[in-house]
Amino acid sequence: MSGFWLSVDRFGLALALTGLVAPILGCALGALYGSRRRLASGSYLTGRWAGRGFLVGILTAAPLLFLGMCAVPSGSGVRANDGYRRAEIVLQALEEYRARFGVYPDSLRQLAPTFLADSALAGPQAGYPFELRLVPDGFVLGFRYVRPGMNECRYPSSTKTWTCSGYF
Repeated sequence: MSGFWLSVDRFGLALALTGLVAPILGCALGALYGSRRRLASGSYLTGRWAGRGFLVGILTAAPLLFLGMCAVPSGSGVRANDGYRRAEIVLQALEEYRARFGVYPDSLRQLAPTFLADSALAGPQAGYPFELRLVPDGFVLGFRYVRPGMNECRYPSSTKTWTCSGYF
């Protein structure tokens, strides 16, 4: 299912635009096909096939428009995957810091420049850097991203799994 939502997120605009022009395109292709089909009487089937093409276009347009305007679930899509990828570097630096000093840092700034570059602290989207919160049994690393709506993903060191939520 993740690959499906990545495709919807990446090609949503193209799907919506295709859905808008599908009836017109279907009508044109049907008319073209009908103009090449000749009855025994010598008349062409242009109108009949144009109507059929328009009907197919209408039936195709609805799902394409729906998918094009579909909201990708929180934690799925291109921006979420970028956040997970960038967070791997930060998570590795946190573990290296703990291995060296025996505790997690109070802030992510303590990791730079020894354990990772300053640029790695930027989250998946400009204006939303990674956030670190210390808890009794470890830490919670989080990031935020926009589209659709505001989404927030959290990684508690106790469970080592991402949980994401969002609102529109």
